[in-house]
Amino acid sequence: MSAMIGAIAAEGGPRARVTASGEVLKVKNLRVDFRSGSGTVQAVRGVDLDVGRGRILGLVGESGSGKSAACMAILGLLPRSAARSGSIAICGTDVTRLDPEAF
Repeated sequence: MSAMIGAIAAEGGPRARVTASGEVLKVKNLRVDFRSGSGTVQAVRGVDLDVGRGRILGLVGESGSGKSAACMAILGLLPRSAARSGSIAICGTDVTRLDPEAF
């Protein structure tokens, strides 16, 4: 999936359906919670991202701040113990509504 996003976002890359505002990736109010025997851990709370064609995004933060959990949620790679909410659109398609095979 990350290769697909990179290929779509790259200048001169394959022609892709980009939203009217030029966004390739749009994340709104992303939340990731992990369930455990001792309760629920809120790993990501309310993240919003907009990445346009030809743009590069870097996530920076302290250890344990949710960078990896956010990226795993965007790529659909969270473990079953995780709950994700919010919307993730790639080239205008909300991938949170796709079945795992289509994603």
